[in-house]
Amino acid sequence: MLEINEIFGPTIQGEGKLIGTPSIFIRVGKCNMKCVGFNVEYETPSGIKKCSCDSYYAVDTAFKEQWHKMLCEDIIKRVEELKPAYKVDIVITGGEPLLYWPNVEFQKLLKYYIENGYKVTIETNASLNIDFKEQYQKNILFQ
Repeated sequence: MLEINEIFGPTIQGEGKLIGTPSIFIRVGKCNMKCVGFNVEYETPSGIKKCSCDSYYAVDTAFKEQWHKMLCEDIIKRVEELKPAYKVDIVITGGEPLLYWPNVEFQKLLKYYIENGYKVTIETNASLNIDFKEQYQKNILFQ
C-alpha cells in the first residue's frame, strides 16, 4: 500500500526540465525532513500551529487521516479518470516519494508508467540513497 495525499491534474508542470508540459501529479504522504525554514505557517487538525514547506499536508503526519492507502491499480485507475485525450507526463511528488522506493507497489507503479511510454518525474529532496536494480528505473527523471 502507498499513502497518497492527492492525485490531481491535468495541469502544467511548473518546474524542472519538463517545465510547461501537461502533467498529472501523484502526491505521496510522508517526508524525512522538517523544513521549518520555508516559513509556511499552518495549523494541524488538532489546532497546533507549525511552520514547514508549502506541502505541509503531505509532510506532517498530523494530516495522515487525510491520506489514502492505495494499491498501484487504484492509483492507475484514478489517473485514467483524470487523463485527457492528449498525452500527459506523470509527476510523483510529496512529501518524499523516495521513502517508498523499496515498496513493491511503488515499483509496480513506476514500471507501469515507464513501460507504457510515459515520462515519469520524481520530485525529491535527494537525501536518500537508492539502488537502480531494474532497467525501467533508469528512465525516471529525478528533480
